[in-house]
Amino acid sequence: MLEREDRVALAERVSNSSSADADFIMMMTLAAVLASLGLMQGSTAVVIGAMLVAPLMGPLLGAGLSVTQGNLKLFRDSFISIALGVGIGFVVSLIFGFLNPGYEPSLEMEARGNPDVLDLGIALASGMAAAYAQGRPNVASTLAGVAIA
Repeated sequence: MLEREDRVALAERVSNSSSADADFIMMMTLAAVLASLGLMQGSTAVVIGAMLVAPLMGPLLGAGLSVTQGNLKLFRDSFISIALGVGIGFVVSLIFGFLNPGYEPSLEMEARGNPDVLDLGIALASGMAAAYAQGRPNVASTLAGVAIA
């Protein structure tokens, strides 16, 4: 159980990382470029690197925190950041797709296109691990592993 001052600090930290600023847009764009190139190349390592670069963990945690707190402003900020991040990823990947019209989907692309129930379980467990690690500074170093999962 977190002490009150730790909960306040956590809420402030998550809130600060939930808004889309210039750094968020730049890092999301670079992550989308990395992911697009990694998928086209069929490189799992580059795709994982893109996941680590993408700044979506903050807004996702912010959305979860806002629901538990009933904080409409934080939810709105987080939702806008998530939508903007997804939009940037979509536009960047669309540009790469149009620039390479005859390109065949790689195995990496096909593997990402058929999620199943196990993928849902992985996503849920990863989300819980991220929320736990965010609230516990002594295990925050595991967030990179959570992002990879």
